Amino acid sequence: MSETRLRVSEPASPASDRASQASARPELGGALHRAWMGYQHRLDQEMAAAGFDRRPPGGRVLRLCADPEGVTISWIGRELGITRQGAAEIVNSLVTRDYLEISSWQTTGREKAVRLTARAHGYLTAHRAAARRIEDDLRAALGPEAFDSLGLLLDPLGTDGDERVIDYLCRRATSSDQAKVAVRTGMARGRAMTAVDASAGRRLGLSR
Repeated sequence: MSETRLRVSEPASPASDRASQASARPELGGALHRAWMGYQHRLDQEMAAAGFDRRPPGGRVLRLCADPEGVTISWIGRELGITRQGAAEIVNSLVTRDYLEISSWQTTGREKAVRLTARAHGYLTAHRAAARRIEDDLRAALGPEAFDSLGLLLDPLGTDGDERVIDYLCRRATSSDQAKVAVRTGMARGRAMTAVDASAGRRLGLSR
């Protein structure tokens, strides 16, 4: 009669337990990326339903031009940290799309006054309303306590600076990478503002 041998597995070591738990734990960076993309897609859908195309006009530029008295192209360039020529390209693009209008100053004709159009005011109003709806829906789905805890999680990850997402990506890139980014997004840094809407939601702290 043959003898049956039973293989008894050795108990897992604490180190292996910790390793398996770490591998099973969701990655925070991936979760934040998915949340960011999901938020942006939802925002695009809301804006499309409100009658605005999916090519964002650059919310930060519109907010810079919100002064009823108007602002100059040079001032816009200084605020964005780009040349006057780059700012002029952005302004001209938004004029073509009926988000900005240019007129002469009453006091001097040397500089032009840049102001928002009615379409731009409508865009900003619709954008704020869409962001509120997304937050309200999320609060209703999670409950107030869980929703408020998002702030406790995300606030420590925020930065104190005012750096835009596009600037951060450029700063991280190597020289060759920057060339690839320029080709892919069509930017000479100033033009990128017409393609990047920095509003990411008040909770994510990425809005610009």
